[in-house]
Amino acid sequence: MNGRYTMYGIENRKSKIGNLLFNNSTTTSDSSLNCCCCCSMTNYQSSITNLRLPIFDSVSFLGHSTNQKELMEDFSDLPLLSSPQNQRVKDYVLLRTDGNVRREQKRFLLEGKRAVDAALALPHVLIHELIFCEHILDELDLVRRAQAKHIPVTRVSKDVFKKIADVLSPQGIAAVVKITEWKTDEVLNRPAGVDGILVAACGIQDPGNLGTLIRSCEASGAAGLIALEHTADAYNAKVVRSSAAALLALPILRLKADEFIALAAKRRLRLVASSAHDGTPYRQFDWKKRPLILCIGSEGEGLPSGVEAACKEKVTIPMKGKSESLNAAVAASVLLFEAAN
Repeated sequence: MNGRYTMYGIENRKSKIGNLLFNNSTTTSDSSLNCCCCCSMTNYQSSITNLRLPIFDSVSFLGHSTNQKELMEDFSDLPLLSSPQNQRVKDYVLLRTDGNVRREQKRFLLEGKRAVDAALALPHVLIHELIFCEHILDELDLVRRAQAKHIPVTRVSKDVFKKIADVLSPQGIAAVVKITEWKTDEVLNRPAGVDGILVAACGIQDPGNLGTLIRSCEASGAAGLIALEHTADAYNAKVVRSSAAALLALPILRLKADEFIALAAKRRLRLVASSAHDGTPYRQFDWKKRPLILCIGSEGEGLPSGVEAACKEKVTIPMKGKSESLNAAVAASVLLFEAAN
């Protein structure tokens, strides 16, 4: 029964008490539950007293649990955005799909319960709007937290949310979030006071790879990520999803390669190239000399020639099998956690 009564079961539990089974009921004899015409009311009441009924999370009413009913009642006074053709819905979709719109508005779309939870918890993250669908979302805590922070809340239909969402099975909650604009000095000065390691993503075009790289940077304690030209948009929907909300906490700076090289030289930052061959094996590499910037190139093209020339050191992950190299994000993850240790 999954902890729920049906309406029929509630109305008839007195007459059918002997047939209802409870996972946590005590064992009773057949005679104590035998409510035939010769059974006395005393025995019947005693049988009920001896039963240990479970505590139910919700009760089903005409196919809806009380949790769903309460959810609908709590926000039933909010206007419902129900048409997928509404201009606001089209604007949400553009925010998810168009990098130019994101850069112009300095906003991006964040989707999913865990990501929205992280955004609500981080004090430096500015949420412009929270969007939810009570027919998909299974609990209201995040919506209530948003209201407590005076964040505008928009209630939408299932069809609208599915149009907004980037996944086939959405969780029913999303947020329009301000893109944090980090200053160059803020990011480049962090290595001295944090972990001493920055990562430069040099032409990583696959959004999934970039998202994984961002996640590994944050998890390993790196001070930030510098995205050079031809690198995927860090706020692309697939990057946001694969980063598991790590991009909310990790400082991200976008620079041109020439600007990056000049800044690194001026600050005397140690540039280290990740290389499939000809580098120092990563377990023998001296990770202690910091601050340093680990430069990760794309799998197809490697590092841009100017960046590679500026790197005075190379580090390599030796391959024992027949594969020539690892996926760029996987290689970076191995190197970052080796450096952290």
